[in-house]
Amino acid sequence: MRAGATAPGSAEGRQHLGRLLVTGIALSIDNLAVGFVLGAYHVGLPLAAAVIGTVSVVMSLAGLELGARIGMRAGQRGEFLGGLVLIGVGAAIGTGVI
Repeated sequence: MRAGATAPGSAEGRQHLGRLLVTGIALSIDNLAVGFVLGAYHVGLPLAAAVIGTVSVVMSLAGLELGARIGMRAGQRGEFLGGLVLIGVGAAIGTGVI
């Protein structure tokens, strides 16, 4: 097991799994909104899947890299900032800015 990792069955491991699950649900809600918009604009499924897949991979890799670099310094503030970003994206989608 790598340094700083927690055992999957431990209480701390379950807490991390719970946070990961909540983050996944929040992202899925954003994806649902994107799906509604793409359907309203009659975007073809292959094009939408290719664009969404490409952007998701690039952003995930960028997030992993940034998270590794600033995660230790940001600590709890990192989770707070991540939540603010998700709220901002949701607000932009809700108001039609995006």
